[in-house]
Amino acid sequence: MRRSRVVLFLLLFAALEVQAQSRDSGRIFSLTAGMGVDAHSAPSVSDYVNLVAQPGREERFDEFSSAMEFFIEPEIQILENWSVGLEYSVMIKSHRVSQSAGIGDSEFSYTVQLPAILANYIVPGEGYLLKFGAGIGYAAGDFSQRLFGSAQSSDFQSKGLTAKLEAVGNTRFDENFYGSIGADLRWIAGGVFKSQSGVEARVGGTKAEMSFFNIGLKFGVMILF
Repeated sequence: MRRSRVVLFLLLFAALEVQAQSRDSGRIFSLTAGMGVDAHSAPSVSDYVNLVAQPGREERFDEFSSAMEFFIEPEIQILENWSVGLEYSVMIKSHRVSQSAGIGDSEFSYTVQLPAILANYIVPGEGYLLKFGAGIGYAAGDFSQRLFGSAQSSDFQSKGLTAKLEAVGNTRFDENFYGSIGADLRWIAGGVFKSQSGVEARVGGTKAEMSFFNIGLKFGVMILF
């Protein structure tokens, strides 16, 4: 969590600097924030959880499930129809299962921090602003598990890269305030989750890797400066 606060502080500081420069140059500066839900594919984590937790059929961790995401993005116009944004988003996923023999519950959760730089093609109109963007960034994941029969949790980390495509529609409510709705595709590619001592999250040849694919639907607000 300390790492996420540092990243958020640096992002907001950069946004304030960009806002000051955009005011002097006459370019549009915006700040968008919100939350969304992802259709989330995590095949290796699914296989790992189902093997280590031994859940019943009804409680298995499906390869495709849902995850929550929160985001904030300062953005500045650089050309007539182009802008650059610095997005910071956090994806959160948790799953609790009961062992098939009924001897206890296991809990799993992971959080992935996703700072990224985005290039957006913007289409302004009367009362709306459309954006079509793509970007790349860094991915830092934290995975935690508490297995049945144990009172302690184990923590693992992984790092990697992310790539994203998005389409966003913004509807104006007043001169500087817009409602925002968007859809995106995101790929997250990282290695095996490991503890600080180097122990992998694995059972036999089955490893939990930060290899995800998301289809997201986002809702938020955009403020123009």
